[in-house]
Amino acid sequence: MSACATQTFQPITQSRFDCLVQKAAASGIVITGIEGQTSKDA
Repeated sequence: MSACATQTFQPITQSRFDCLVQKAAASGIVITGIEGQTSKDA
């Protein structure tokens, strides 16, 4: 179980989401869907 609370971002337009996906990709972060989880190496 995660020590952090779930974060939900809504409402967000499809065009805004697409922009965020592009910015993430430019930083090497691949977003493949609208749900998920990640972790960070210490």
